[in-house]
Amino acid sequence: MTKNSIEKAIEIVKSQAYEDSQFYQFVEIEGERLPVKRFYSALFGVPYQDINTHTAERALKKEGYTITSTRPDINLPNIWKVSHGKKDISWDQSKWLDDNCLLCVHQNTKKSQGKKFISEIAVGDIVSLSRSGDVQAIVRVTSRLETMEAAPFDEGWVFRRYETIKKLASLKHYESLQLGWTPNYNGTVYQVPTAQYADFEREILMPFFDMTLAQITGIQLEENDMDSLESNENIAMKVVNTPLNQILYGPPGTGKTYHTIQASVEVAEPNFVWETRAELKAKYVELVESKRIQFVTFHQSYGYEEFVEGLSAKVTANEQINYVVKDGIFKSISRSAKENLEDSQKDQHKLDQEQKFELALDEFKQAIMETETEGFPLTDACSITYIEDNGFRYGGNWSSSSIMKFDDLKTLYLDGVTTRQEIKKNPSVSGLAKQGASYFIRALKQIQKRTPTALPESTQRQKQNYVLVIDEINRGNISKIFGELITLIEPSKRWGAEEALEVVLPHSGAKFAVPNNLHIIGTMNTADRSLAMMDTALRRRFDFKEMMPNSSLLAGKVVDDIDLQKLLEALNQRIEILYDREHTLGHAFFMGVQNFDDLVYVFQNKIIPLLAEYFFEDWEKIRLVLADNQKEKNLQFVTREEQTSDELTTLFGRNHQLDGYGEAIIKHTLAGKIAPVWSEPNAYEGIYHSISSKADIDEQTSANAEDDS
Repeated sequence: MTKNSIEKAIEIVKSQAYEDSQFYQFVEIEGERLPVKRFYSALFGVPYQDINTHTAERALKKEGYTITSTRPDINLPNIWKVSHGKKDISWDQSKWLDDNCLLCVHQNTKKSQGKKFISEIAVGDIVSLSRSGDVQAIVRVTSRLETMEAAPFDEGWVFRRYETIKKLASLKHYESLQLGWTPNYNGTVYQVPTAQYADFEREILMPFFDMTLAQITGIQLEENDMDSLESNENIAMKVVNTPLNQILYGPPGTGKTYHTIQASVEVAEPNFVWETRAELKAKYVELVESKRIQFVTFHQSYGYEEFVEGLSAKVTANEQINYVVKDGIFKSISRSAKENLEDSQKDQHKLDQEQKFELALDEFKQAIMETETEGFPLTDACSITYIEDNGFRYGGNWSSSSIMKFDDLKTLYLDGVTTRQEIKKNPSVSGLAKQGASYFIRALKQIQKRTPTALPESTQRQKQNYVLVIDEINRGNISKIFGELITLIEPSKRWGAEEALEVVLPHSGAKFAVPNNLHIIGTMNTADRSLAMMDTALRRRFDFKEMMPNSSLLAGKVVDDIDLQKLLEALNQRIEILYDREHTLGHAFFMGVQNFDDLVYVFQNKIIPLLAEYFFEDWEKIRLVLADNQKEKNLQFVTREEQTSDELTTLFGRNHQLDGYGEAIIKHTLAGKIAPVWSEPNAYEGIYHSISSKADIDEQTSANAEDDS
């Protein structure tokens, strides 16, 4: 249901400052040509920044509106990647496909890739044909879906014919960006987003086939048209150009946390395309649940023990107190990211063996938890008493227990160790394993006998990005929190770089490095602490993205004749002069205002308390910000009254001498929450109506000049 009439929506859009060249999609209505997003925002009352062009276009078409487009890519064919994997298609089968000019995909290929090949690829579409990371050919689809009884394939495989545009004499390996459509990404069918056509031309067409997009499609695109393809909203930023460490900083209410969600998803899943804010939030929640995005807030008492690792007291079954190492969020996500990076570089056999170890270890853990005795016995005198995050705690009638690290057990398992002597001679395990070899071998055998004969699924792991979001990063003591690890977050010192560094952690004694697939995104409220006051070590290692109030996002937002854009601009102009730009008010304070009651609530509970904090309750300055010094008394939020001598005497008695210095004593009063002024629209309009427009000032200046002459 629309919020405004068509006439009102047109009026709102026409009052906004924009140029047609900024947009590609337009709605034709009543002789007017209006940008789709702006008209949709005005008609339905949806905040502009929450709207996706495609969503707005579909909704308006459904309402019967005519949509026109000036997009340069509107007539471009779809471009796909189809990969004939070496694991699923043999060399003989691949040769048969090449000889018959056929694309081939199994109809049950996971992640709906089979369905895309069947129902979405069309005649005339361009396909980048690859084979397990190697570039092979550029082809054009010439047939609908076909099934072939004589094909050397089992049941379920489907085919499409193609004509060859250009084929390489031999396969060439691709090593560069890792996106869904690049040959090195583990996927069978993937469509190239139009916003990444320029990347496709640069990464695939030019270096491997010496061809341009125009040569393939027959459509000549100007240079600025290619630029526009790259600027399509909601296509993820290229991670290759995204800094590993970045901080979004600005005053309160500028959308730092709001944009952190988008930035995190864009880094973690660069190929994810969303149409609504709800879809973006759902993907964010999914990535948080899978622990690829993790969130932490710094504060004054936050330290190294919570962030990296610390000691935690545990009471064992025999009532002994053990101090165990507890991993912090930074150590945990760094380890997960590093494991993913390592796994993406391993061969399939090693991955399968590691997966078998994890399954067997989980079964052993379950057996330990289900044991009815106090601990799982390894010998008559020794038992596993506790399962920690990184290993088994074991012991007997000893003064203290020991740790049996999962990493050591994994190394021994993969090396096929079967005797205590082999453990002692193994250079890859810790001294703890060698000292406790008699107990390690018994635990190892328990794991080995639980090894599954087959795996439920065997898949190659792709490199993935991980994101640590640090909210209010400037509120913590950086030296105290990061400690010696501050150096490791530098891109050149990351694990995987040529100058990678590794440190030994103080409590666990484990080696630690920060991998280059872990991104750190911080937020910083400049009203709490200036950028200039930040820890120098932190400033050198982060890229900073300023986020200032953007009043244009409130364009056309009017409540009871109160123009919220003008209101915010007037407040911030005064704050910037009386204080500084780092303490201005963010647009987010007004984004959720839908009616006058919302505006009253925001002023009483957000704006006024924040101004009181900024100006240390200097109510005279707050009056200046609110233009109360220029309004009638009944329209003032903060009133000012000069105290008479009699009033002072009544309060303080005679000889108070408060008026003996020749300065008036002023009493400031903030209107109570039920005072009439809060319900008076003119009180809010007066904040910006008192500011003379540039035209008025120029006119007055000209008039004064004439009078002087």
